[in-house]
Amino acid sequence: MVLLPLPLGSGTDAIAQGLVSSVEHGSWRLIPSPGLDADVGAQRAWHRDLWLAMPSAERESVAALVGVTAAYLAPVLDDAARTVVFVREPLAALAEIGETLPKKRSLESLEQTAADAPARLLRIANPQSRALLAPWHDPSELIVSQGPPPDADRWREALFADVLPNLEASVVENAPGIARELAQVLGGRPKQAVQAAKAAVRTEGRAVDDASHAELLLGLNWLDSELYAQCAQPVDQAG
Repeated sequence: MVLLPLPLGSGTDAIAQGLVSSVEHGSWRLIPSPGLDADVGAQRAWHRDLWLAMPSAERESVAALVGVTAAYLAPVLDDAARTVVFVREPLAALAEIGETLPKKRSLESLEQTAADAPARLLRIANPQSRALLAPWHDPSELIVSQGPPPDADRWREALFADVLPNLEASVVENAPGIARELAQVLGGRPKQAVQAAKAAVRTEGRAVDDASHAELLLGLNWLDSELYAQCAQPVDQAG
């Protein structure tokens, strides 16, 4: 079974849609999950209960689970599923999310740590890391900061030692090859899946062009920057 979470915006959605549409046989079931503003406890409980409430024959017939919150099923399924995640360069991820970014002067005036940061900053501060952490840890406790906060090692340990070993995480630039392999696993048409993945990679853009503004946004996304760097390593060097 394959889990394909989609925390990174429309480009990653296109990869999943290409993979789904490449499969000619079988059926797809759409189940609306709780809104993204639901807390992690509610998300975890809803996904666990959804899966456990399914008849065993139906659970055994599932080949793929795709969606923004699909990663919440990873702890439930454990080794019974492959959880495949694509990670974007942080500024490209912000461009995909579509949130209104704070102006440079607002970021310049931000204190080193802002434990009471407004929700709009939480949504653009390490959004990829928060999405991956959420099934196992409460990312609301990850404070907004310019660069690593005093408890940075806590979050590095949680993400790199606790969470990533449960996932197959790769940079989005590797999506075409991974989409080909997943299409073959699911009995789909690899060419169609690969074309969708290549199109998504070609649309990569950056949230801002101004170098000093970009530096401030990267400071705000210190953990996402480390996540991207780790996922970009060749497989034989990673970890």
